[in-house]
Amino acid sequence: MRSIAGILAILSALIPAQGQPGDYASDSLAVRAILDSCVRPSYDSNGQRLIIPVDRPSLTSKANGRIEYLNLNLMFRNGNGISESQMLIFGRSLGKLTALKGLNLQSNNLKRVPEELFTLDSLRQLSLTDNDTGVISPRLSELKSLVALSLFGMSPLLTTVPRVIFDIPKLVSLDLGGNAIVELPREIGTMTNLVWLDLVFNLIASIPEEIGNLESLYDLELWHNQITTLPATIGRLNQLKYITLEENALHRLPDSIVLLNTRKAFFGGNYLCSLSCPIQQWLDARASSFSSNSDSWRDAQDCSILPVPICSSLVSSQKRNAFRLSSGNIPAILFDIRGRAIRAYANSNGHRQTQLLSSGIYIKKHMDSEKGSINLTAILHSQ
Repeated sequence: MRSIAGILAILSALIPAQGQPGDYASDSLAVRAILDSCVRPSYDSNGQRLIIPVDRPSLTSKANGRIEYLNLNLMFRNGNGISESQMLIFGRSLGKLTALKGLNLQSNNLKRVPEELFTLDSLRQLSLTDNDTGVISPRLSELKSLVALSLFGMSPLLTTVPRVIFDIPKLVSLDLGGNAIVELPREIGTMTNLVWLDLVFNLIASIPEEIGNLESLYDLELWHNQITTLPATIGRLNQLKYITLEENALHRLPDSIVLLNTRKAFFGGNYLCSLSCPIQQWLDARASSFSSNSDSWRDAQDCSILPVPICSSLVSSQKRNAFRLSSGNIPAILFDIRGRAIRAYANSNGHRQTQLLSSGIYIKKHMDSEKGSINLTAILHSQ
């Protein structure tokens, strides 16, 4: 049974609020109505329903005497989400939060969002992550102040980029990760205000040339896709500081990649067998994951271009670049106590022999005792 206070809060959502509209008191009543009508109840050890305070820091934040942020993450999740009557209360209450700048509706099993959402002219951040794709309304384009949108892991998984995305002119941050998108459309090049673009854990095979139009892009997250090539236009992303392309199917990188003034670049878990010296130097300077500290190497079935070019700057810096190979019959490379590369092999009598090797890139074979497999790693070594 609902408390008297809860009933009064719900009624306040259905009738005009008492007192002056647009103040913290009326905002609090609106949030109270949402909490009491839509949020799944919880109880204490005595069976008394616990009342969630409106001013709980993890729930709301206020500024200038108004509620500006509302976090309803996981609040509604209860079987099939909220009912139509609950949606009615939610919508009418939400529409009163006219100063709202941030709204998190993540993981609520919502089939749609109330129409009142699209009247929130101040809304800048919206997370619809982990809800039904029905929440992606064409009316999202009416949110003229919206700069950040999250659609991570929708249900069912998105296979295409929603067209409405390209009609939100001020979008700065876009999260479409955790879906099953197979193609990044050329229209992505029209989103010139984007600073952060997250497309991780999708099925994207190629990146369109228009990506080079995103001259404001600061962070590009593309790891764990199926990308085989990058367009040369990626070198035009002058503001890009972070790029992640781990766990893809890249065999090579465009020469223009060295034009990027990134701080970090992550390319581990690809098929990068032979890289030019400028690209090796570019990777090395950015402490990229194309190195021996990655735990997620992908077997390269067709890495046949060995040895790879030797770059004097890399040799002199004593840096190591590594990748795992699946090919066999490569002699094991060991290192003696002076750090010199030694090739170990068995002679015709089966006795172990060693040979001192000169500077270059060699294959080091070692047994992974936990996984029971043999790992072959390319080691850049100088005498």
